[in-house]
Amino acid sequence: MQESLREQQRLRRTDAILDAARELTLETGYEALTMDALAARAGVTKPTLYAHFPNKEAIAVASIVRNIRRGQAGLSQLDPTLSPLAKLEKYFRWALVGKFVERKIAFGGAPVAVIRTNPEYQVVFQEMMQSLSAIFEAGKACGEIAPGLDTRTALQTFVSVLRDIEYDELIHSGAVDSDALVETLTKILIGGLTSPGGTTATWVPLGCGKRRGEREIECG
Repeated sequence: MQESLREQQRLRRTDAILDAARELTLETGYEALTMDALAARAGVTKPTLYAHFPNKEAIAVASIVRNIRRGQAGLSQLDPTLSPLAKLEKYFRWALVGKFVERKIAFGGAPVAVIRTNPEYQVVFQEMMQSLSAIFEAGKACGEIAPGLDTRTALQTFVSVLRDIEYDELIHSGAVDSDALVETLTKILIGGLTSPGGTTATWVPLGCGKRRGEREIECG
């Protein structure tokens, strides 16, 4: 019991450090982030900070991994009766709002190679892509998503949107507000997936058949 309590305290402290790092990065940029300033903002000593993270690169990785895991948790909690396209739209919108409206992703200046070669990041990223791929394939199977689309390429397009710092610059310059940006990107991303002619299949949970013309549509 005592060990569990200590672990809970450590996890809460880790979250507090990551939240403080996000705040500071939004205020000053990643390059200006220092461990001294972070310890002060998080309300911990430097030895405590270094006990959690050896450097700010590790903090960037941990923050991104945490966000991906939260997205995975959100995917698993979606209403199972939603169609594949509706699930993808909810996930895309959640991620876009998190980055551009709620500003939960704030490590755009972190070294890309450090993040993408990190083993923990690679594991959670692949898990996320596998989950999204399964939804995407279900959409193609029931005719809701154009069958000719390559799943990995389509999902990479979405990932690239999240990684592109020029969308942030559009907001900062006043060229577009964050809500309009999210709405536009969501419509483009989702609209580009539908079958030719704009028609989509009727969603039927696995085990329940429904015919559209001569074809029975089942998705699960």
